[in-house]
Amino acid sequence: MMFSMSRDGFFPAVFAKTNEKTKAPVNAILISCLMLFIGALLYYFFQDFAYTWLASVSGFGFLFAWLMICLSQPKMRDIAIKRDGKLKWSAPGGRPLQIAAVVLIAAIYVGQLFSESGRNTLIAGVVWLLIATAYYFAIGKKSFESKAKELQDSVK
Repeated sequence: MMFSMSRDGFFPAVFAKTNEKTKAPVNAILISCLMLFIGALLYYFFQDFAYTWLASVSGFGFLFAWLMICLSQPKMRDIAIKRDGKLKWSAPGGRPLQIAAVVLIAAIYVGQLFSESGRNTLIAGVVWLLIATAYYFAIGKKSFESKAKELQDSVK
């Protein structure tokens, strides 16, 4: 993931570099292994803390990803119709199912307010979103726009 995102301009280009012989993204693999090792150390020394918070970030991210998919679907549908004139296929349930999914995911988030581990999930998720948002506006956006401009220039 880090390799792909750096290739697309969201992470520094150093993570998109590959080994000449093996074509493996060595830098991205090393950083991923380092993060895994740090997670293992956290678990070894702080078992309850590490499991609760790492699982919380993962659970929040899973729900947040599906929420973003549901919220972006109407716009992506409009883009596809504008581009192709019609949809190649339509999802069963369409708009009502999309609305139901958003409501259910929101209900899960609200329900998490009523338990300590649920609140931990929300806190961990919000902290992670704040870090990711700060990174995007400080570094990622410029890098992505620069990469997009390079691609546009190469097509001309």
